[in-house]
Amino acid sequence: MQLLSIPTDHNFSDYLSCGVEGFLFPLKDFSCDFFSYFTLEEIANFRKEKKEVPCFVIINKMIENKDVEKLRKTMVALDQMKIDGIYFYDLAILQIKKEESLMVPLSFFQTHMATNSETLNFYVGQGVSGAFLSNEITLEEIKQISEHSLCSFTGLLVGYPTVAMSKRKLLSNLSMKSPLDIKEPVSGQNYLVLEQGEGTSFLYGKRLNASSVYDSLREVLTYGVIKQDDLDHDTYCEVIRNFKNFNQERIDALIGRNRGFFFRKSIYRVKK
Repeated sequence: MQLLSIPTDHNFSDYLSCGVEGFLFPLKDFSCDFFSYFTLEEIANFRKEKKEVPCFVIINKMIENKDVEKLRKTMVALDQMKIDGIYFYDLAILQIKKEESLMVPLSFFQTHMATNSETLNFYVGQGVSGAFLSNEITLEEIKQISEHSLCSFTGLLVGYPTVAMSKRKLLSNLSMKSPLDIKEPVSGQNYLVLEQGEGTSFLYGKRLNASSVYDSLREVLTYGVIKQDDLDHDTYCEVIRNFKNFNQERIDALIGRNRGFFFRKSIYRVKK
């Protein structure tokens, strides 16, 4: 398994020296739910300067009709850069790849939907080569999916999981500033609310920490993602180093022990 960074700042060389092997860049104007975004020019410069470093791009917003032609030109540009892949949400990306005969690999990245092998194998049949697994499935379910799926897998190791996203401006409409820390009154759970150009994102208020299942995930994931989110540079470097030279105790001390759904089934899972 290779470690990928979703960075918030531009200290790429530092994070490579700490142990990440590649980067996932949320594309400005075409992605949501992140703390920072990167322009097409910034990604092109990175690709030019660090040709040997795996470079992936996230395009995970819903595409409107007005966005299609700009998206088409953007995807052609990314294909010409020979980036290592696009993690996509909207099926417009898949359609444009076919229409333009692009070579860039695609990975399925619908936040809560990569939960079973049948869905993933369907997309493999449409030309998709990878998938970013949902955060709402157990370790046992991840293993079962890996046994029956034909694609490569990416999973979140560290970062705030996305809960929901609204295209409405839910904070500025109430004269509130982003980000906002809120507590849901019934469950008592904390959430981070981010309002950006694409709308308002709700993130679970505790970072996911997959260190307790790291050995198992290394057997099934091609890529493990460590998100910087709002971690400062030094703490982020230390988290990366402690995954590279694995030290669960230190990782837990740095970011907490939220294990997500690795050991508990989601109550929102659709049953037969």
